[in-house]
Amino acid sequence: MEQQQQLGGDVWARVFDFLGPMGRYLQLSSVNSEWRALYAAALTEQQQQQQGQLQHHHLQQQQQQQHALTAIRLMVASEPLLQWAFANGCPKSKRILCYIVDTGASLGTAECARAAGCRWGDVMLYAAKRGREDILEWARSGGCPVNPNIANAAATQGAIHGHVAVLKWARGNGATLTHIILDFAAMHGHLACLRWLRAEGTEWDVTTCAFAAHGGHLEILQWARANGAPWDALTCAKAAEGGHLELLQWARLNGAPWDADTCLAASRGGYLHVLKWAREQGCPWVPGRCLAATASAEIREYIVATSDYVPPAHQVP
Repeated sequence: MEQQQQLGGDVWARVFDFLGPMGRYLQLSSVNSEWRALYAAALTEQQQQQQGQLQHHHLQQQQQQQHALTAIRLMVASEPLLQWAFANGCPKSKRILCYIVDTGASLGTAECARAAGCRWGDVMLYAAKRGREDILEWARSGGCPVNPNIANAAATQGAIHGHVAVLKWARGNGATLTHIILDFAAMHGHLACLRWLRAEGTEWDVTTCAFAAHGGHLEILQWARANGAPWDALTCAKAAEGGHLELLQWARLNGAPWDADTCLAASRGGYLHVLKWAREQGCPWVPGRCLAATASAEIREYIVATSDYVPPAHQVP
């Protein structure tokens, strides 16, 4: 009898596998508990097999893409190699120029690609990111479209990556250097860009100090304040959000205001040491909001232990 049951189980497992249990023939599972168990087992096994196949296929695609990218980067590293590649049927993709700039290849290599028929693509943005003023000017003079949107995008890349020369080029080609560009430079810690932008008359806002605090750049914040940059409670909140206790302490020592968002930001970021210090210094908070915002068990324990707030799950009806 047991052998018959085992045989039946094997047979039905094969049947379910043949039918394909992925949501189909669900009515078979309602015959009895044994069939239901067999159906579920077949379903799970097939799902696992398909997932494994998908993962293997995805890994193969990633490897192929990585090999192709490595080959392209090696190809664009030198002008002679690029000429050889084009002579042997290499596609003249619009991404070739971008790879040339991104790998730091020479202007001559870029000229070789253009002469072979490669399109401009996003070469302006790549050049701005890498600080390649020579490429920017070469592309512009060679007919690559430049408009205020492209110039503004170049200015943004210049501010993010700390290239004063790119900021100058962008301004000369129609970029509007607003406080947003200033904020990008502050957030990424590029004092030279800040100095130049301010010297050129770019206005700043309270967000400049806040972005410097978010990036943890105390030197930038100190310079901005020494040169008249305004600030508000957002500076302390952004310092707490990034876990930058030393910067937060300096800001408070020098008169920066704060509010309940400082504790909220520290809780959301998981920075217990920042939250503790802020509370010890009398920073206001809303315990319920902090508790809801954090994923840290330590912070949750701290909030419950040091406040009168009772989580809904612990409230007595």
